[in-house]
Amino acid sequence: MPRARRLDGSVRERSELDQVVEQVVKEAHLDVEALRPEEREYLKEHALKKPMGVRHIWVLGAGVVIAGGYFGWNGGLGLAGPIGMLLASLFVCALYMAWVLSLSELSVAMPFAGGPLAYGRRAVGPGFGFIMGWSMFLESLFAAIGTAIATGGYSYFVLSLLFDAVPKPMATTVAALATVVVFAVVQWVGAREQAKIMEWMTYGAILALVWFWIACIPGVRLERIFTQPLLPEGWSGVVKAIPYAIWWLVMIETVALAAEEAHEPHRTIPRG
Repeated sequence: MPRARRLDGSVRERSELDQVVEQVVKEAHLDVEALRPEEREYLKEHALKKPMGVRHIWVLGAGVVIAGGYFGWNGGLGLAGPIGMLLASLFVCALYMAWVLSLSELSVAMPFAGGPLAYGRRAVGPGFGFIMGWSMFLESLFAAIGTAIATGGYSYFVLSLLFDAVPKPMATTVAALATVVVFAVVQWVGAREQAKIMEWMTYGAILALVWFWIACIPGVRLERIFTQPLLPEGWSGVVKAIPYAIWWLVMIETVALAAEEAHEPHRTIPRG
């Protein structure tokens, strides 16, 4: 009897996994029979829940890129000036538009967990999928490090206003590590809860940016925007400012990578 129950449990589990595979393939508008056996096994091992709606997708995109509004982009002003930084930002916007639209098409066509890893496996093979997945991991890693460093710097600035003789290395390090811990916990609690927390954090970050812009209005001068010369270091300065302009939109591709966690991704992802 115990063996029969174990066999019945394994059959039920396999049946549920098959249903997950069929659901993912159906939402991707693919033919189930077109999948290779190894692709079916891959889907069974990597299938995720689908709790995210349009608002969650939007919040994910806005929340991911809003860190760049606080930190990173301003380094380009010293190289290219305001107009040069604007030109570099427009180039980066066009670059990311093409990248995100292409990735969105892939994510809707193949809404599998793993993102670029899954696309590389499908297009070329496991080796190329590994390279693409590892590249995405490194981008996420460095983006997390940048966010932690920015949080540490802002925290030290606030503490230095409230208290005297605050040790900068300790304050920035503790705040950065606390940021990593907080986001790790948010990630651990699950996609639905994470989306709710991110929603309120994003609203708060947007309000803070708007407040900052309003507070800076008295310091705006046209001669500071339209400098002489207009491009302090010429077009080479604009090119040098491009890495800083990337901070405006860095990691926005995570919206497309949430396809398997999104309900009806072929509708939710484009609207979000």
